[in-house]
Amino acid sequence: MVFQHQMPFNLYENKNDENQNSSPLELFGMNQMISNTLDIFDSVLDNLLNVQINSQGIAIYQTNFDMAIVHDEILNRVEHRCKVEPPNVVILEPGGVPNSDKGIFESLEMYKKDFELTSEQYLDVVADEAIFQRIIKLTDQ
Repeated sequence: MVFQHQMPFNLYENKNDENQNSSPLELFGMNQMISNTLDIFDSVLDNLLNVQINSQGIAIYQTNFDMAIVHDEILNRVEHRCKVEPPNVVILEPGGVPNSDKGIFESLEMYKKDFELTSEQYLDVVADEAIFQRIIKLTDQ
């Protein structure tokens, strides 16, 4: 059985949507979506705290909220939903004798051919341990 998902976005559309890192310690740049989300978090906390500086220069702020309120406020402002359509389910036919090494190898080769996979591509196969042990033999070849 294979689950085919449609990508919810064009992979090439946002390929340049990143900041360049100048620090060798940072592994990944921050894209605009993450930056916007952090701005939302900051805005929610600013609004809830409502910091005021009094005439003596002392910061006065609200404390009449808890994490549940913070959570609800963030959820109200952040888009959240599943962006992936339900998958297409493809039932694969077994090939050869399914309980022999040769039969399993033939099935896997047939799946590679059906999906037009090159030697650099792969297909994730979910199987019980007995079949998994046989698949390992194929990868060792």
